Order: sequence, then structure tokens, then C-alpha cells
Amino acid sequence: MRRLAVLTVLALALPAVSEGRSLGFRGAGLRAGVSIAPNQVAFGGHLDLGEVVPGASLLAVAEAGLGDNRILGSVGGDLLFRLPAGWEGWSPYAGGELAFLFGRLDLPGPDNEGFSDLGLMGIVGIRRELRGGNRLATEIKFGIVDAPDIKLLVVWTLAR
Repeated sequence: MRRLAVLTVLALALPAVSEGRSLGFRGAGLRAGVSIAPNQVAFGGHLDLGEVVPGASLLAVAEAGLGDNRILGSVGGDLLFRLPAGWEGWSPYAGGELAFLFGRLDLPGPDNEGFSDLGLMGIVGIRRELRGGNRLATEIKFGIVDAPDIKLLVVWTLAR
């Protein structure tokens, strides 16, 4: 399953390379929210690396979660596709995240242990363009393979 996820991300990035598109820094931002299973407060940051193909953005993402007797961190990439419909300045998007997950259980006694895994999440959200190219979004991430069941996030991006 891990190989399939990595190959899928590489296959989606190939059109950008073949068409001579250049990915580049487009902005950075913060994200915060909650996750369910594990029940945690989640926060982090991201870098907008531009479009790999028209309408498809790549973000480098780092997140942390605290609570439910564990600390969980993730470093990965989001591939987000803007959908054509929009409502008064809001536009929907969908995509996925492939991330390296790591953490530590914080239980009483000797049962504390660290862990790491590769996780895959689906993403649906809606975003609004603000002044100066900044963006505000809300998104839901849902675990597909070895990831938190659900994350509800508010995402703010400052344009370059």
C-alpha cells in the first residue's frame, strides 16, 4: 500500500515536470483544529509550493497533535485539486495527504513507547481568497491508512 501511495504522488507530479512548469514558493501559513481518534488539539504550518498542473496545488505540511495520552506529529505533502463550483468567493477543493507519522504514547508505567508510520489521508475543504492573495480555508481530513480518523482544521495562508 505504501508503494502505491508513493507511486501515485510521483505520477501526479510528472505532468508538471514534462510541461516544464516550475513549482515555487507561493506562501506559508498556519493551521489549527481538532482530531478525532485520537482526540487531540492539532496545530501546524505549511508551505504552498505552487501548482503541479493547472488547478492542483502542492503543499508541504507539518502538524502536531496533543491529547488522548499521546503526542503525534506528521510531516508530509498535500495535493489539492480546486473544484469548479464557487459560492460568493468561496471555492471547494479535494485531495489527499501522504505523511510520515511519528509519536509517543504517554501512559503511566513502563508501557510508553514511540512509533512511526506512513499515513494516507483524504481531504475536502473550502477556501476564500482574501486581500493581497492571502487565503482562509476550513478542511476535513479523513484517515485512509494509518492516520487519525478525522481532523477538522482552519487553515490560513499568507501569500508571498
